[in-house]
Amino acid sequence: MTGFNRLLGSFFFSLWFATTSFAVDFGFDHSWNRVFDDFRYVERLNQLGFAIAPKTVEHPGSQVCKFIVFPGGQVTFPSHFLEFCLTTNEKDYLERHKRFFRGPDAERRIKGSSLVLYSDLDLKRQQVDIQKRLPGFEVKYSHKNYEWKRDSKSILPGWNHLFFGKKRLLTGLRVTVGKKDPRDTLPDDGPVAKKPTILPHPNSAEKIIGLILYDNFSADFSNLSRLINRKPKTDRMLVLPDGTFIQSIIVGEDESIDSMFVGKKQNLAAIMVKVKSLATFESFASKLNFKKTSFNGVKAYHIPHDEWHWDLIVVEDIPKI
Repeated sequence: MTGFNRLLGSFFFSLWFATTSFAVDFGFDHSWNRVFDDFRYVERLNQLGFAIAPKTVEHPGSQVCKFIVFPGGQVTFPSHFLEFCLTTNEKDYLERHKRFFRGPDAERRIKGSSLVLYSDLDLKRQQVDIQKRLPGFEVKYSHKNYEWKRDSKSILPGWNHLFFGKKRLLTGLRVTVGKKDPRDTLPDDGPVAKKPTILPHPNSAEKIIGLILYDNFSADFSNLSRLINRKPKTDRMLVLPDGTFIQSIIVGEDESIDSMFVGKKQNLAAIMVKVKSLATFESFASKLNFKKTSFNGVKAYHIPHDEWHWDLIVVEDIPKI
């Protein structure tokens, strides 16, 4: 092989690597909610047949968190989940997280939800490369030990995150990228579960399949698309490498959807959960007087939350995307 051919081959390999190495490494990890109702919505979901993980987790800023967990997610910690965090000391919480609560949408960030994508990449090593993908963003790496209350200075197994500064990967919604370190070395009775507790859901819930954005304008997927190196499926739909879709719906397009999300003050309006059997879910929902409806052309149940947080849309059939 000539030097020119080796150079050409190296070029095409580098091009292939740059365009594919990220494409399989991102997916939905969890959505975080601040709780202002003393976990009443979580209790309602439990009454609807969702299993609540038995272990709570305490995060800095006086947050006590509960989880609804599903199989899936990153290789090192195979689960994805819904997280609900109750603040026990508001002053401590705001002081700890004040860097996130600046700008014109501060109230939305203080009261609302956020989205975390998982990654199987080494985030610390990939920080520079991801920064190149997102010019104009301020990509920062952060690590927090699982046992942060015992030792917050040493670098021990924990949560790794990339934050993106003041700019938003999706307008109006705080999106971060996270990776959990293996927990093999954690004590069985420690503050964080050694393995994900994935209880079977009595209502036959299987997995989270989609996120619904609802706003006065179509979502701009360009920045998130550059991060995951995947083009949007349509101008209203981006599908993450793990198959989770993000759909953008504009206010006023569909009266039935408008009636579901009326009064929402954040644009992540709903999370879609697939169940194995809608009839099984109905056996729980009917006891609480929930009525079957439709969403995206499939039979569904709508479980409303409040103006600042996402609702749940429960389906058996996956909408055509």
